[in-house]
Amino acid sequence: MPILTRRRRGARRYAGGIDLDTTEVRLAILSRGGSHAASVRVEWFGAAPLEPAWQGGAAPAEREAAASALARLVDAWPGRHGARAVSYAMALPGSAVFRALVPAARHPAMTMTAAALSDAALPAMEPLVRAQAERVTGFPGDTLALDWSLGHPVGVMSAGASSHAVGDPSLMIAAAQRQWVEMRVEVAAAAGVVLDAVDAEPLAACRALCRAAALERQEGDAYAAVWIGADGFYAWRVEHGTPADEIHCAAGGDPVAALRGLSGSRALARAIVAGDLDRLEGYGLTLADIGDALGCTVSTFDCAAFVDGSVRGQFPHACGQPRAAAFAVAFGLALRGEAP
Repeated sequence: MPILTRRRRGARRYAGGIDLDTTEVRLAILSRGGSHAASVRVEWFGAAPLEPAWQGGAAPAEREAAASALARLVDAWPGRHGARAVSYAMALPGSAVFRALVPAARHPAMTMTAAALSDAALPAMEPLVRAQAERVTGFPGDTLALDWSLGHPVGVMSAGASSHAVGDPSLMIAAAQRQWVEMRVEVAAAAGVVLDAVDAEPLAACRALCRAAALERQEGDAYAAVWIGADGFYAWRVEHGTPADEIHCAAGGDPVAALRGLSGSRALARAIVAGDLDRLEGYGLTLADIGDALGCTVSTFDCAAFVDGSVRGQFPHACGQPRAAAFAVAFGLALRGEAP
C-alpha cells in the first residue's frame, strides 16, 4: 500500500524500484507489456555503495551520498535514453510504516460495500483515516503521510488485525511520519528522479516473492515467503497466491519459534527467501534452519525467469547471482500496484 502515489494515465511500460539500504542503493528497472506475469521483464539491475552508510538520513552527508549513488545508477542504465518515461518508487523500513485495518461494520460512514464505493468517495473518508492513524501512531495527524483503500482484506494488511467476518470490507490504512517520506522524495529529486510512490519495504519484498513464486508453484500450494531486512526478519504464509499471515521478528528475537507458527495445520510446499542473506548470521540461522523450522525445502529469490536474453546489461557483474536475493525490495517496488 503506497503511502505516496502520483498516478499517471495510460499503460505503464517502464518502472524503477529504488531500494535505499544501509550500505548501498539498489535499482531495478522492469518493463511490462500487459498484465500477465510473463509480460514482466527485467531491463536492468544495479547497485552503488553508500559512503557514509545510510543511518536514517538525518545527516546531510547521508542524503548527499544517497543522491549521488542513485544518480550514478540511473546514468549507468544502458536503456535510459530509449525508454519512455519511467515511474519510480522508493520504500521506507517496515518499522517506519504503521498499518491498520478498520472493519467497515464499526463505522456507519463505511457501510457501503467495496464495490459500491467509488474512488471519488474515498477522499471523504480522510477525517476518519486521520483520526485512526493518530490513534495507531501516537503522532499528530498533520505530521503523517497517509494512504488508504477500501477492500476485502486478505494478505499482509490483515496481519495482526483484530478478527472480523471473512469477506467484510475494511478500510486499510498505511501511515508514516511525513518527514521520512519527504526525505526520500528529496534524495530522489537531488538525483534527478521524480518519485511516483513511497511504499513499505516488507510489502515490496512480499510482492516480489509472490510474483516469482507464481511462475513455479502448483495450483493450491501453500508456501512461505521470507525476507531479511535491516529492521528485522519478516515471513508470510501464502495460500492460493495470497499472503494469509505475517510475522515480524526484530533483532534479538527468536525467528525459529515465529516461523514454526506459520506452518499451521497444512504443510508448506516450500519456502522462498530474499533480502540480505548475510544478515541471517545475526540471527544464528542458515537457509537450512529456515527449512527445518517450516518443514519444507528452501530456495532463494531468483528473477532469472523475468530476464529476456535479448536485453543487454541487465545484471552488472556485481549484481548477478547469488546477489539477486538482495534485490527483492527494488523488484517489488517496480511491481507495485499488483497484489499484495
